[in-house]
Amino acid sequence: MTLKITPLGGASQIGASSILVQVDDTKVVIDCGVRFEPDRPLPDLATLSATTIDAVLITHAHSDHTGGLPVLHDAFPAAPIYMTPPTLDLVRILQKDALKLMGLAERESEFPLYSKAQVEGMLQCCLPVQWGKTISIGQIRATWLPAGHILGASMIYLETPYGHLLFTGDYSIKGQLTVDNLKLPPLPVDILVTETTYGNRLHEDRGTSENLLIHEINEVIEREGRVLIPAFAIGRAQELLVILRLAIEQNRLPKVPIYVDGMVRSVSDVYHQHPSYCGRRLKYLMKKYGHPFFSEDIKRVDDKLRTKIATSQGSAIIIASSGMLSGGASAFYAKHFIGNEKDAIFITGYQDEESPGRKLLELASKGGKGQLKLGGESFEVRCTFSAYRLSAHADKGEIMGLISKYSPRKVLLVHGDLPAKEELKKSLDATEVVFGLEGKVYEASYRPRKVDWDKIAKTVEAVPTDITPKSSQNPQHAPPELHWDNPKASLLELCKMRGWPEPQFLTRKEGALRTVKAKLEAKDKIFDGKAYTHLETLAAEQLSAQDLLDQLCPDIPELEFICEEKAGDYQSNFKGPLFEQCLKLKLPEPICEMSVAPKGFAIRYLIQREGLAMASKVYSSVRKKVSEQAACKDLLDQLNQSIDKLPPLPPKESKSEENPLVTLNQLKQKGMVSDFGYCELEQSGAAHAPSFGLKGWVAFGEKKMVFEKTTGRSKKEAQKKAAAYILQYVRDHGGESSF
Repeated sequence: MTLKITPLGGASQIGASSILVQVDDTKVVIDCGVRFEPDRPLPDLATLSATTIDAVLITHAHSDHTGGLPVLHDAFPAAPIYMTPPTLDLVRILQKDALKLMGLAERESEFPLYSKAQVEGMLQCCLPVQWGKTISIGQIRATWLPAGHILGASMIYLETPYGHLLFTGDYSIKGQLTVDNLKLPPLPVDILVTETTYGNRLHEDRGTSENLLIHEINEVIEREGRVLIPAFAIGRAQELLVILRLAIEQNRLPKVPIYVDGMVRSVSDVYHQHPSYCGRRLKYLMKKYGHPFFSEDIKRVDDKLRTKIATSQGSAIIIASSGMLSGGASAFYAKHFIGNEKDAIFITGYQDEESPGRKLLELASKGGKGQLKLGGESFEVRCTFSAYRLSAHADKGEIMGLISKYSPRKVLLVHGDLPAKEELKKSLDATEVVFGLEGKVYEASYRPRKVDWDKIAKTVEAVPTDITPKSSQNPQHAPPELHWDNPKASLLELCKMRGWPEPQFLTRKEGALRTVKAKLEAKDKIFDGKAYTHLETLAAEQLSAQDLLDQLCPDIPELEFICEEKAGDYQSNFKGPLFEQCLKLKLPEPICEMSVAPKGFAIRYLIQREGLAMASKVYSSVRKKVSEQAACKDLLDQLNQSIDKLPPLPPKESKSEENPLVTLNQLKQKGMVSDFGYCELEQSGAAHAPSFGLKGWVAFGEKKMVFEKTTGRSKKEAQKKAAAYILQYVRDHGGESSF
């Protein structure tokens, strides 16, 4: 047997990072991000359509590694999602912001990727795991190790029977002000999967860039100007706040008002809530000031204060998201600063080719003058602007150092463009260097080596539980496969799946004996397990948990339990053929219904369509995959036996009535109206919530009628409303005769 690595996204470019790892029947997905391309924002999740996954492992919070999680979870609701506690808190903030952005004005051919319900379901399935901790998932043991980069960022180390893998995620070797430098534990690594964002570049000296930034901020303050620093909300903004605070403390920067706006505010609080994951500089500020980012001089900006700050005179520094001036608070301030010669906009991070931030920097080649579009409006650039390199990624030299440290047998280069990979490969002495490609399966098999965890523990200290949030303490990670001989794990998984609070295990000591009683408050009822006494606490917990499970999961009618002797009958893949047959017969995709039974997973599959309802029996087994394949085989057999008896497809409903634009076009083609269109288009409102207004008109020959103004969150929405008014008028008044 071998292990297989399949990049689903983020291999040949930056964005939508996701990798499938398969070891025998165990499958895990590492990261699931988005890319900012409307036509293909997600990884190629279709690769997973005919399979199941046992868990999702997350390296860090940035959207290009986590933005697609709600979609992935919706497809695999039983797979737990593991990440560090601060990463989980940051993902909550990012998902809330993503929902807000998707609810703003529509743009053509752009739809929300997921709903609020999908996000909430995904977050309920997330489990915190601390640095240095190991969890077992089937044939895989996974350990999270510090990666630098941003708060909570991790490398993920996998031990398998066919070799050891290290997935770097995004990482930085040198220490930053908010996170410490990378400590590389002595690990045996057979396959190293590394990012190559800066594989063909060397970073400038960090101290030099910081000093230059402070120097140029001083120049703006001396002329009584204001400084806007657009910053990425996670990582970069916090680095800048520490740079400014230390500069003021060292008298290298005068005390001027510093304002923090956008998502930066809530993200900064997450750093404060997880001091054990922060760097020594940040811990120093926490010890000295309490909150490391906010003070009397560094203030949060609320909605009421934003306009006042943007229009006021006098020196000030504003740090706001987004980092590319593409929207949010930074774009709002830029509109007020960009035309003022006293003010400045300082760029500190990567700028996408189509972003306003990149367009601004390109004006430098034209002498710094020209027009810049922000939120659909053009502005004359009169302010000063510059860029500073404060990267949180490893550069070429650091990537080479990491690879040299571990001397892996195979190196898989991902998360970078082709020039970066080609330049890096020329300098590597590794045995085998492979360029990652989406959809390609990389197979390998190596003899397992011993891991000296005692040495590793000296390098990677596990995070103390006494300073992590209560929600992260005592994490009881239910395994992805439920075992009837581990009722406590099954009970915890049942509560997680149904959105119930975790059960309590009330313990009483009686000499050498331990008496435990499980208790659960759910469904407006209190369920009590029987009290059991045993020499070992865990044994007593398992006995009481089983009693509680029996109460919560009574015998399911028509449940067919598959014992281990019969499990071999369902080792074949029946799910793939079932889905293929449904596609061939133009049937909807089968639906999986899953719940927890006393002895494992209870699963059935259904096909539902108008005039057709078909379902398998409910199968239960100690292994989820066996239950699933049995249900799929049952439904596939029924389907194959009923092909000749399937009801015909229901007639497709006409869509013309649903779209007034289409209907008006049809009337025009038939000559019932001469022409129609829209005029007096105008845009108003804030950049993050614009409003479009226009008037519709219709003509019959030389006669033309203009209707009242309609508004919408997008131009297309306003046009649809106007078309609906035109269509209704034509129908009500008999077309041309109404003129």
